[in-house]
Amino acid sequence: MPRRGAPAEWEHRLLLLEQRVVTLRRSRRVLLELLACQEERHAREVAELNRRLEHLERQRRRLLAFIRRHAVIRVERARPGEAGDVPLR
Repeated sequence: MPRRGAPAEWEHRLLLLEQRVVTLRRSRRVLLELLACQEERHAREVAELNRRLEHLERQRRRLLAFIRRHAVIRVERARPGEAGDVPLR
């Protein structure tokens, strides 16, 4: 058999439930705002990492070009049997 309480008791329970709903809605809003902030921060961090990656990739290409230029120059200048000749590996 369902329990029946006084109308004041039900009104009190209803008030508590309404307060809980309000609290949960506030919590949800705060969490959504926090998530939005984290997404913005994450997007900024990803953009910064992409910039750093592009910078490092440019440095790598420049270094490889430098190495190739100087390796070719050394090979062209080197003559077998000359002093200081270092064999290429």
